[in-house]
Amino acid sequence: MINSTDADVVLPNNYFDTPAPALSTAAILQPFHHYFAAELELASKLYDISMYYYVRGLRYAGSGYAFHTIGSTLRINAKHYAQVRGFPKRNAAEDFYILNKLAKTGQIEINPGAAIRIQARLSDRAPFGTGPALQTISSLAAPITDYAFYDPRVFHMLRIFLATAEQLHNQDPEICFRQTPEILNWLNHAGLRQLLGQQRRSLKPVFERFLRDWFDGFQTLKFIHFMRDQYFPSMSLDSICDGTVLPEAHIQNLEAVRWLHRALTEEPDPGL
Repeated sequence: MINSTDADVVLPNNYFDTPAPALSTAAILQPFHHYFAAELELASKLYDISMYYYVRGLRYAGSGYAFHTIGSTLRINAKHYAQVRGFPKRNAAEDFYILNKLAKTGQIEINPGAAIRIQARLSDRAPFGTGPALQTISSLAAPITDYAFYDPRVFHMLRIFLATAEQLHNQDPEICFRQTPEILNWLNHAGLRQLLGQQRRSLKPVFERFLRDWFDGFQTLKFIHFMRDQYFPSMSLDSICDGTVLPEAHIQNLEAVRWLHRALTEEPDPGL
């Protein structure tokens, strides 16, 4: 295994005791949460919640990319690391892109053990990520109400698309998505309608493999952003706690944020 972590991380005592993975396992991810100075508590917890919410939303939708993409939590099977030729040379998001590739070569598993603790700190070294996100949240006048999260309906749209996508091998998109014009518009926007016309000539297993590889973690994120920008604007934390992806709750103060953070980072996932 190739372990990827950072100097600002506190590893659990049994971090190196994990048994060797199966050959089909491309990577193992550790659970995580941020530790912080008192003045960053609210921003750090909101940021953690946003990341856990995104993964839970993907899991609700049935996505094969429902996992965190944080470099300091990565343990990579050396064989699969070689298959994807290692980390891409990028100024940011290299962890996202390597996991996007690894998910196509094998399984991405979650270690149910103790969480890695990552230091929360303000930073503008990278264009996005923890540091810039904490700066953005900290600059808000009322972070609990002003920090925006994806509308749960974007994940519902993703769920509809993923549940129906295989039918596109022998049915027109207008038939498959006649009740969801939002998805039809996305098909045109993403250029997938034209690609589908070319791929329909192939056998169904080949077509399904094409869809799985094309609609990867990056395309999934672009789908969600399209739905957000065109149809379902982002919402406050209190608004999304409606029982769809997050527990039904009323989140309007720091204590409620602490409760939700504990529910997402410490309790077993309900298996949405």
